[in-house]
Order: sequence, then structure tokens, then C-alpha cells
Amino acid sequence: ATARTEAEAQEMTRACLPLISNGLVVNASRRRRGILWRLCEKSLQFPVIQEDILTHLDKAVPMKDLASNLLDIKHEGERIVVNVEGTRALHYLLQFDKAQPILQGLVDDLSSRDFQAMAQDGLSSTCIWNILTEGSKKSFVKARIQLLTKLSGHWMPLATHRIGHHIVLKLFTSFQDLQLRQQLVEELSGQMNRLRGIAMGRTVLTKCAVELYSRDKKEWNKQMTKQMDQEKWQHEFDLQGSKKKRDKSDGPDESDDKSSKKKTKRAKMTVDSIFEALTIPSKK
Repeated sequence: ATARTEAEAQEMTRACLPLISNGLVVNASRRRRGILWRLCEKSLQFPVIQEDILTHLDKAVPMKDLASNLLDIKHEGERIVVNVEGTRALHYLLQFDKAQPILQGLVDDLSSRDFQAMAQDGLSSTCIWNILTEGSKKSFVKARIQLLTKLSGHWMPLATHRIGHHIVLKLFTSFQDLQLRQQLVEELSGQMNRLRGIAMGRTVLTKCAVELYSRDKKEWNKQMTKQMDQEKWQHEFDLQGSKKKRDKSDGPDESDDKSSKKKTKRAKMTVDSIFEALTIPSKK
């Protein structure tokens, strides 16, 4: 974690590779997973070391079993207990360039009960679910579609949960396909009274326009199409802002940070005003 250059990161990795391949930093009972966690964290800064890490991890645990091995899930009633260091290591592993086998193993191996419990747990939802809902690669899009079906019947308990409702909203907005959003809202619309009865449920009810869907599906389709276009435009603005930040050679000072926030706010207002203009009915 203290490596500052690519050469230092490679040297540190070479020293750790034997500990990975022999399972010392993978086996939870050896209590050395913190080494793997920090090494995976550093690999996002220096991607050149990722392939070596994956190659030696495969010697210790097959890629398809790695996610369930690192999570080491134990259910205690409605609560879930996961291995902290393993979960954090998996958080970074899922962001590797060649993480597809690990991701597919995660989706295939874990049960719907496991995924629901993780969505209701602070650590697991932050480390795992956030990556699943925010990943832009095709493998993540495919995983989200699989999870939508796999968790059928579990979305209502999540929509009314203090932590779980955030995952429902993130998954909903991650879908850029109207039919996928509709599939999720269709399940939620079956128990609207339950959603109305709790603050988290009312948030989901509003942001997913569940009541509108129940009243007028055609109007819901129009509103969601407009919303998805707006989200796409906003995403492009955010990407441009992020690129400009990375291109700066010097770190921004406090005034730069305030200026950046103002620009982001103005950009959002610009997107909103453009869409308002586009949707104003023309006078005949």
C-alpha cells in the first residue's frame, strides 16, 4: 500500500505472489487476507500487476469459486456475516480488466438469499452491490440482467429496507433498457400499500414512478424514456468533467474544488433546461 511507483508495485507484487499461490493470503483461517486486500487495492493504481495476481490466485482457488471463497458468507437469522478482508479484496478484484470469470462465478454460485442479505448489509452492499450496479462493461450489464431474474420475489423486501432500497434504486437506474425497468416495477406495483407504509418504500415509489405505471403504462413509458435520455446526457457531462480533472497535472486547490462544483451544478441545470425545451409542446 506504500508503493509510489510502478517499479515499487511490481517488486512488492513479486514478493507476495508465492503467498498467493500457496493459499496463505487466500485461506481465511490463516488470517492473512489483509495482504491480498491491499495488493488488489494497489493494482487499480498500477494495472500492470493485475495479471500476475489473477494467475497466482487461480493456482490457489479456481476463478469460478473465488468470490464465494473470499466472501465466506454465514447467515445468522436475517443478518449476514462476511469476511471483511476477503470482501474488500473482492471489491477491487471485480474492477480488474479481466474480472469476468470472477464476476460470473459470483452470480452463479451465490443464492438469491445471499444476494438479498448482502444488499441489506452495509459492508457487502458497499463493496459488492455498488460495483455490480455501477459497472459499465458488458459483463456487468449481463450480470445485472441475471440478478434481476434471480432475485424475483425479493425486490419488495429490499425496496422497504433501510439499506436495500438504495440497491433497488441503483439497479433500476443502471438499466438503459425500458423492458428491464418495467420488469422490476411490475413486481413492485403488486404491493404498493406496503411501499406507501414506510419512508424507504415511498422513495422507491416516487423515483421509479410505480403509481404512474399502475395507472397508465404508456405514460410511464414516455416518462422513463425521457428520464433515461436525461440520465445519459448527465453521464456524458460527468465523464467530461472527470476527464478534465485527470488531465490536470497539479492537484486542485480549494478554489478549484468550489469552481468544479459550480460547473457541475451549471451542467446539470443545462441538461435539465435542454430537456425542458425539447419537451415543450409546439404551438399549432
